[in-house]
Amino acid sequence: METFYFLSGVCAVVILMAVVGTFVNYRTIGRLRNDLRDAYDAIDNLAKDLEDDLDRVEAGLDTSINMVEKSLTDEVNEIYRTLDSRLDKLTDGVSKQIANIYTECGCLTKESK
Repeated sequence: METFYFLSGVCAVVILMAVVGTFVNYRTIGRLRNDLRDAYDAIDNLAKDLEDDLDRVEAGLDTSINMVEKSLTDEVNEIYRTLDSRLDKLTDGVSKQIANIYTECGCLTKESK
């Protein structure tokens, strides 16, 4: 009979340890799942932040490119205006000199004017 009580006590302790071990494992697994979920959420937040930062940088680059393009276009147009003005002045000057040459040599008459 003493053996039965001893074995019953041993079985009770073993069952109690199994229940406690299972409970501890269950709580540990729950914490690990929460930690893993938090890690995934943190990674998602970092990815979203990185995407937002990249979008901002891309928008800034687009703005900078457009500003440089506009500035370059304005400069080229200014160069063309300056060249056109200088060419007009040169053409007028050459035309006047040719007219003076014709006038001096008497080749140009009043009717051909």
